[in-house]
Amino acid sequence: MLGLLSSVDNPTPIVRLNRVTPFQHTTVYAKLEWHNPFGSVKDRIAANLVEDAV
Repeated sequence: MLGLLSSVDNPTPIVRLNRVTPFQHTTVYAKLEWHNPFGSVKDRIAANLVEDAV
C-alpha cells in the first residue's frame, strides 16, 4: 500500500503510524499536510471560494 501511495506524483510525505490501532495486523498511514508545498485541500478550497467571491 505504501508503494502505491508514494508512486503518486505528490510531494507530501506519508508516514506509517505504529501505535494508533489496537489491532496487530493493521497498518495506518498519515499524510503530513504541513509539508505540502501546494497547501492542504481545505486551503485550496478556501482560496477558490475567496477568489470567486472577489
